[in-house]
Amino acid sequence: MFNILLHDDFLARARKTFRRYRSLQNQLTVALKKLQYGPGSKHSLMRDVDDPEAHGNVRRMRVGNHRMIYRVYEQDMLIIPLFLSERPRNEATYRDWKRLTQEISSDFDKQKYDQFQTWQGKL
Repeated sequence: MFNILLHDDFLARARKTFRRYRSLQNQLTVALKKLQYGPGSKHSLMRDVDDPEAHGNVRRMRVGNHRMIYRVYEQDMLIIPLFLSERPRNEATYRDWKRLTQEISSDFDKQKYDQFQTWQGKL
């Protein structure tokens, strides 16, 4: 089973989105429970990833009508959610995903573990 690490910035952005889309919190909880068993076969690989070490490890999935981008660290059995769209899927939902995912991945790679918390089944 994979452990899921949630970055403080990811949680803050998600909670802000939950205020507008209340059902999304339960949908994200269900999605994270499923991710504990590993990436889903229908989760698309993100193309246009700048970090060469992240190629093949960054995926996207549907959470309700929203999109979530996450990174898989197979060797450590970790999944780190990087981005949750603020609005239901449209072109604008991916506007700043690269910057946000790069910041969270960088914090993990620099071992800034105080910025993360292990998901315990609740948001």
